[in-house]
Amino acid sequence: MKEKHVFVDWYEVDPGYGIDAPGYMPFDGSPYGVEIVAHKPFIERTPILVPSEPWDIRRAGFGYMVYVNGKYYYYYEAINRTPNWIMLCLATSEDGEHWIKPNLGLVEFQGSKDNNIIKMGAGEGFGYVDEGDLVYYDTEENVPEDERFKMLFTRVTYDGDKVADVGIYGALSKDGIHWNHLGRIFKGGDSFIGLVFDQGKYYAFLKAQDPKHIIRRTIIRYESKDFRNWENPTYIFNGSMNDKPDMDYYTSPVFRWPGVKNAFVMMPTVFYRTQDFTEPVIAFSRDLNTWNIPLKNGRIVTKEDMGGNKSIYANAGYILKDNKAIHTFSSAFTGHNGYTCDPLYQTEKGTHSTYRMIYREDGYTSLHADSHGGFTSIPFYVGEGIELNAEIGLKGFVKIAITDVEKNEPYEGFSFEDCKLEKIDDIHYKVTFAKGYDELPKDKKVRLKVKLFRADIYSYSFINVDNDEGENKSSYKVA
Repeated sequence: MKEKHVFVDWYEVDPGYGIDAPGYMPFDGSPYGVEIVAHKPFIERTPILVPSEPWDIRRAGFGYMVYVNGKYYYYYEAINRTPNWIMLCLATSEDGEHWIKPNLGLVEFQGSKDNNIIKMGAGEGFGYVDEGDLVYYDTEENVPEDERFKMLFTRVTYDGDKVADVGIYGALSKDGIHWNHLGRIFKGGDSFIGLVFDQGKYYAFLKAQDPKHIIRRTIIRYESKDFRNWENPTYIFNGSMNDKPDMDYYTSPVFRWPGVKNAFVMMPTVFYRTQDFTEPVIAFSRDLNTWNIPLKNGRIVTKEDMGGNKSIYANAGYILKDNKAIHTFSSAFTGHNGYTCDPLYQTEKGTHSTYRMIYREDGYTSLHADSHGGFTSIPFYVGEGIELNAEIGLKGFVKIAITDVEKNEPYEGFSFEDCKLEKIDDIHYKVTFAKGYDELPKDKKVRLKVKLFRADIYSYSFINVDNDEGENKSSYKVA
């Protein structure tokens, strides 16, 4: 079992001290020459899913992807041209690259059930509009089988031409196709929703406004222990000085960093009002409460990446395959609001298709050194070994020493000179020393002292850490 650590902030890097101070024993541990950088994914310009049917002719995107029992499910929002109907549809894949729209036979559209529609979200005479459907596959042990698939969506109810109510509705399913609806579970909400489970609670993230403090749309977080009763609404991304003054936050796909206990990733879509376009950015958190958007390279898919496409939304869910994390996003040619009256909206250029963006494993951020750099970690139990996910440039290197906690001095046989990296595959290295890991103290934490040159460290993992006695628990708690 691996206990993986990543760089979403400086929490696991000891800041050092620098000078002597009463009651403090300084050591050679101050970081130097390193920075945390966020990386852009590789963007595939050929879509994996396109509008092709009468019911999804204007949109086949804005979705959520899950992997269940050897098959990939992609739940996407479809929009027809006339009338303006919104539907939740399902595409499936065996490999995550080639997708089909299965005949589900559930919902009648224009006199036929021969389609892949899960549910109708709006239409002539409905009196409501559903949008932003999230479908989540729950892997927790104690979840009943008929609640494995969970759905949240926004329903806007109308009284004539006026909005009567906006609420978040829920549904549960055993197979992801046939659903039992829970009804309205809390007030408010708008657009695409993110969902994650941590420390016994579900956390839902959705677009909202905080009218007491700011008129821009932002992200609000709700908590629930049972998926039915939600509480503690908390606003995040609320008008930071790092944001442009005309920015709104829209969609909020969120997920736990794969294989990491205390790191989460969100890919919120940002709406720039003045220029009328949307682009996704990337954000990171340890506790699902405090989020950081990198000042450098925060935009992950830009309109320039897509040849001028102005309406880009990151989807939720991902595929882990061949040392890669594969995400999807939907993109259309025209703007965010202006497309509804733009003639291009009625052409193939105006439709939302689904594309892939690909990161190397753990490739969202890295600890980077252009030249010589180094740091000392906070204390850890290292278990039976260390593994690195790293990229080492020409004549570059990564060296690790294992030291005692107090003085940061290497144990015998675990100095920089004793360290070797053995390549496992294209991105992973096994860290070995002159002595075996079994010669380290069993009941004490140690530090990693790291120096690097022309290199990036994407993650480091401890192998077979004793979860009962040697678990490296994070001190972060949700406020």
